[in-house]
Amino acid sequence: MKKSKTAVNTIGTLPIDESVSVILTDSEGNILLESYAYEVGFFRFNWHPSLEIMLVLEGKLTAYSEQGVFELQEDDLLVINPNIGHASMLQSPRTVALVIHISQSYLEQLCGNAAIPNLTCYSASEADRSFLKPLRAGIAAIYTTLSEKSQTGRLFTQSQIYALLSFLLRYNADNDLRPKEQRQKAEQQKLIHTMIKYINHHFRDKVTLSQLAELSGMNLCYVSTFFKAHTGVGFQDYLTRKRLAYAAYQINNTEDSIVDIAMDSGFPDVKAFNQAFRKYFNLSPGQYRSELSKKEDSNVESLFPVRISGTHPLVRQKLSEYLDMPLKMNDYLS
Repeated sequence: MKKSKTAVNTIGTLPIDESVSVILTDSEGNILLESYAYEVGFFRFNWHPSLEIMLVLEGKLTAYSEQGVFELQEDDLLVINPNIGHASMLQSPRTVALVIHISQSYLEQLCGNAAIPNLTCYSASEADRSFLKPLRAGIAAIYTTLSEKSQTGRLFTQSQIYALLSFLLRYNADNDLRPKEQRQKAEQQKLIHTMIKYINHHFRDKVTLSQLAELSGMNLCYVSTFFKAHTGVGFQDYLTRKRLAYAAYQINNTEDSIVDIAMDSGFPDVKAFNQAFRKYFNLSPGQYRSELSKKEDSNVESLFPVRISGTHPLVRQKLSEYLDMPLKMNDYLS
């Protein structure tokens, strides 16, 4: 597959494949927005500093996050805020979803002098599905227009992103835009990247705040505050999420015991592993493995979602349906 040679992925950890993804970049090639359709695997744990909007095109899935547990079916939407750990579990074969990721840097740019708002959006009823029709139309417009890769399309895409975020903000009527804090300085960004890189390489070992303090040259009492302020997640939460993602992959792809997987993933004992797994996913590792054995026709071997092209018949059909809805978000903002 042809990979992007210039785009820098500032949204997640996966390389960008422009044969199955559509992207919006800045003048330096940094990814501001990425959208793609994918076949939902049986289970995947993830978190990233971007705002995610998930739209189910076909099938059913359960989404787990720190914001709750959400049952999603065809045409349902879910918004996941930046730095929120989340997972999806397949509930019916051949489930396909379309996602939009908007980078934190782009959100900051769009919000100007205001802090990035906390948004909630979940279409759980027929009334919600009807109300959110213009939102689905906007998502489809962003995806299809970016696919055209024209300058005119870029301007239209940006207008749709503004409308989409305005709609979400109005949907959350109690949301106030608060003044944002001072942006990170270059040296602070470098320090946090060094910390994250260290954790990513050593999460299966014993990692402590003392090690991060020594690595960064910071006071031990301050390093925890610094880490959370610049990632949106506490040190222990970040470490736990890295270990859980690895552990879920091991359960998917090995016959190792739960005890061995817990130890291999960096958890101090199986009790701590069980508690962390239940906290994030509402089921134990053993229950997860049991459910996994019933889903032989699902995609369980891949650590990452299987992305599909916008030319796929289902994707084309659903986008066409959504775009039949006139793009009149402003009617819903009054």
